[in-house]
Amino acid sequence: MVITMKEVQDEIAKSLFGRGIEEAKYGRVCVACGRPAMKFKDDLSFREYEIYAMCQKCQDDVFQPDVEIEEKKS
Repeated sequence: MVITMKEVQDEIAKSLFGRGIEEAKYGRVCVACGRPAMKFKDDLSFREYEIYAMCQKCQDDVFQPDVEIEEKKS
């Protein structure tokens, strides 16, 4: 039996968030927080949703650096 990367990602999401990526996309909600995922700041963010099903806020929390930490490095 061959397991695809998409299936692995879906199972990890289910174990972490209680919902799978495909389930979240079908309901147009965020896989992480469960809120509606309708508005994105740009095309790249929307494409990221199509892959991982995270809303804009959760994407920002995950992908944008913490300003306080960045300032301490300078």
